[in-house]
Amino acid sequence: MKPYLSIVIPFRNDNYSPNATEKLNIGLQILINQLDEIKIETEIIIIDWSSPDPEKPLTDEIVISGGKYVTLLSYEVSNDIHSRYRGHKKRNLVGEAAFNAGIRRSRGHFIVGKVSDTFLSKSLIPISFALFFSSSVSNINLPWKPQP
Repeated sequence: MKPYLSIVIPFRNDNYSPNATEKLNIGLQILINQLDEIKIETEIIIIDWSSPDPEKPLTDEIVISGGKYVTLLSYEVSNDIHSRYRGHKKRNLVGEAAFNAGIRRSRGHFIVGKVSDTFLSKSLIPISFALFFSSSVSNINLPWKPQP
């Protein structure tokens, strides 16, 4: 089945920030649980951008469970491709190029980018969809009152 939503997450498997892979795993598990709860067919696309150790693929580092409505995909972008970008020696992760790589591979009706170490509130995804499909914010049952 074609996913309804594609979420693109660029990542670099070199612990560029402390416990980056652990944060990715926690964030993915929370996101998968949220998407399963609201039953949105989703693909999460992780772009493993120019990781320094080709013997240690990111897919070996991802440890998640569940995912009845979520498919997890991972694509590797090699150092050869990374070195084609201006400023590649100063920037280990070319985020906008990584997002574009994920967008090109996405199949969802809607595509959203997300950084790897952010966590979304439980109500953000359902409210976002409700806002998108509603003609007026006043028609939506929000947990707060919107400010004009």
